[in-house]
Order: sequence, then C-alpha cells, then structure tokens
Amino acid sequence: MTAERPRRLAFLLQPQFSMMAFAAALEPLRAANRIAERTLYEWPLVSLDGRPVTASNGIPITVDHDLDGVGQPDLLVACVGLEPLRAARQTRLRGWVRRLAGHGCEVGGITGGAFLLAEAGLLDGRKCTVHWEFAEQFASRYPRSQLVPDLFVVDRGIFTCSGGTAGLDLMLWYIRQHHGEELALAVAEQFIHPRIREQDDRQRMPLSTRYRISHPRLSRLLERMESALANPPDLRTLAAEAGVTTR
Repeated sequence: MTAERPRRLAFLLQPQFSMMAFAAALEPLRAANRIAERTLYEWPLVSLDGRPVTASNGIPITVDHDLDGVGQPDLLVACVGLEPLRAARQTRLRGWVRRLAGHGCEVGGITGGAFLLAEAGLLDGRKCTVHWEFAEQFASRYPRSQLVPDLFVVDRGIFTCSGGTAGLDLMLWYIRQHHGEELALAVAEQFIHPRIREQDDRQRMPLSTRYRISHPRLSRLLERMESALANPPDLRTLAAEAGVTTR
C-alpha cells in the first residue's frame, strides 16, 4: 500500500508577526510527526521576497521560499501581527493568495491574517474572526464579512484564528480532522494542554474577571457595550435593557 504523502502547510510570515501565534500553530505539527513516528506534516516558511522576516519581538526568522518558490501547498497559514493593513495592501500578496485558493489550496490567517483574506475578497459572506484588539477596525472596514469573537473559525475551506495560544487549538482541530482524535489528544498532552478549546470558545476573559466586578447587572451592561463597539447603543437603550434609569 502506498504511504500517505505528508500534508504541506506553508506559513507566510509578514513583518511584525506574533512569534507566540506562529509557534502555537507550528509546534503541534512537529509533535504530531514525532508521536506518529513518521512525517505527517511539512511546513515550508514563506516571505514575500524570500528574505528573513522579523517578528514583533525583534527576532528574525529565515524562510525557505519566496512566493513563487513554494508551489501549491495544501494549506496556507498567513501569520500577520501588529501591522495587519501592511499585508492587506500589498497587491501582489493578495493576488497570490487568491490564486492559491482558486486552485484548491485551503487558506487561512492568524491574528491579523483576516485582513489579508478580506482584502483578497475571500471573506465576503463568510464567518471569520480576528484578534480582539483589531475587531472594531476589521468590522468597520469589512462589513461584508461576518465577524465573530470566536477563538477560530473554519468556513468553507477558509479559516481564521484570533492568534496567541488559539493557534494550538486550531491545529489540534486540524490534526483531529486528518489523523484522528487519538493523535490530537496525544499532541495536546505533550503541550500540557488539558482541554482542547472549541471554535466558538471566546477569546477574552469574562468581564467580571477582567474588571473585578461582582454586580451581575453591571457585568451585563458592560458586556452589551463591548459587543457593540462598532455601533454602540445610546444611553436610553442601555438603561432600558438593564431596567434602570439613565441616571
């Protein structure tokens, strides 16, 4: 029987990408290979021009290919960090991502990667997510996308991930899809990750924890305000919903 070929996940690194998010998405693939004792995954690193890319922590990372040299991977992972519009505004990069998607490559973005996918027209009418820090900016710029506050989203071959440690949960989901629950759990154990979070888990701590609030009505008001930053309700609406006066 012919051995299954490794799946190729190309990581596109953009200047100021998050090292945490990048490592969280890549390391589960390495662990899966080690546990399986065979090469299930390969992960060529890509940059626009083939030159090293500096992460947001100042560490430069050497890549394997420029855009033309990577060929047709099974999955593209766009790692975009502190400057999401810098990647989104590059015409050549947008065209390259569209071509890959048009030829059957699954594509996705981590942290601010959704900006690149949206500019390429790949998120119109799709559910997606982005790091909470960029959510308001993204929602106002791309109203045709269906932004949700989830850890990660997979919608018809396009995925988006909020970043940070959520990349680990995304790749555990990916490993589970292609190589089963047992391997995904074994990889999670390797990283002392006792609970594999699901797609619709929330990115942020509860408001009561963040602001040390114990009053339930005040917590609900703050949650309502935070969920509508792009189109905030007026004071009377908030007061009516909370059952209090505007005073």
